[in-house]
Amino acid sequence: PDPIHKEGRRAWYCPIIEGASTENDETAKRDLPLLKVHNSLTEEQDIFRPAKGRTVTWYTCGPTVYDACHMGHARAYLTFDILRRIMEDYFHFDLLYQVNITDVDDKIILRARQNKLMDDYKASAKDLGQVQADVEAAITKMRSDLEGGVAKLKEPLPE
Repeated sequence: PDPIHKEGRRAWYCPIIEGASTENDETAKRDLPLLKVHNSLTEEQDIFRPAKGRTVTWYTCGPTVYDACHMGHARAYLTFDILRRIMEDYFHFDLLYQVNITDVDDKIILRARQNKLMDDYKASAKDLGQVQADVEAAITKMRSDLEGGVAKLKEPLPE
């Protein structure tokens, strides 16, 4: 089949259904429930057909945990668990579902370093006046960095 092209994205090829010679081949239907999904590439509702029988393999990127858990983490798990249950219990697909949880990366290392530096600072900071001066210096630097970033964003793009 011909690829589908959409501006700013790679060419996309419709998955090949095992045992089907064409898109409309009766063997492609395999007595499956009618489940349609929104294809964000074509902006159409496509019939969902697993590549192999009723077996659906599903991989989901999970959170990169580098700070305290929050409701956003729970929402992602809950949403995909509901979708998984609907596909298994209502549509009777056999799901192989995997969620990745990234446990170590640059954000975690950076956060650990920040926490260590803050703990060291708290242990050494005795004078409230010095703490206030350090905070004001940090705010001034941050403001300067932000203003520089905003100025850069306002520059015209190269043609």
